Amino acid sequence: MRHCAPLLVLLATACASHGPATQPPIKHVDYVGYSGAHWPQDFDVSSGRCDRAAIGGAVLGTGTGVLLTHSNVPRDNRASATLIGAKVGALVGRKVGEAIDDGDRACLGHALEIGRAGRRVAWDNPVTGVHYEIVPDEGHSDIAGLCRNFKLKARSALGKSKRHGTACERSPGLWQLSTL
Repeated sequence: MRHCAPLLVLLATACASHGPATQPPIKHVDYVGYSGAHWPQDFDVSSGRCDRAAIGGAVLGTGTGVLLTHSNVPRDNRASATLIGAKVGALVGRKVGEAIDDGDRACLGHALEIGRAGRRVAWDNPVTGVHYEIVPDEGHSDIAGLCRNFKLKARSALGKSKRHGTACERSPGLWQLSTL
């Protein structure tokens, strides 16, 4: 123990002479969407999953009706992209489609907005028990504007569904389902 005391004093002196450790500055990451819109978060979409818990808290509005009737919500008022349209539930069949909520719409929209072509984005809705997987394609421009084709799979105790669809961007980050 007597031999350790000089070593401890030496270490304490060395640490004190360097001052407090500085941490590197936090880097602000800017995610650029499909149409060029900038987003402060990707909600893990670029890693192949949608963080539904985080994106669900970022969705503004009081419910699905707000997103459907006020489809021209300015991008500045949304933290994530969103898929809108009366036919969204039809993507995964009637029974499973009734379970789609604002968090799922946000994951669908954000995957269309910043998801890479050909790369799967998956998430689970813990309340409804539905597992979703979307794979966006390259996309194209047509009379409806900037559009992306996609494949969507949904699985729950109520059944499975696999569909192809097209969504077009109505405004930055606001994707409207156009065809099934």
